[in-house]
Amino acid sequence: MIDGIRAAGFVNMHVQEYKVPFGEWTKNPLLKEAGRFNKLQFEEGMEGFCMHILTNFGLPVPWSKEKVDSYVE
Repeated sequence: MIDGIRAAGFVNMHVQEYKVPFGEWTKNPLLKEAGRFNKLQFEEGMEGFCMHILTNFGLPVPWSKEKVDSYVE
């Protein structure tokens, strides 16, 4: 990503990497809480992600809303 930003003409950039765990597996309390929220965000967004992808691009034909609801359950 940094190469694309540089190619767009930006200079004086600073890259900062962060650890973002998924779930509560880490022993570090701060990362454990971040992982808990990251997992919750994923789980809560799953219905919306599936609904968009499968009703627009499902194979062999786009899925119905009812079929996606059943699948996500």
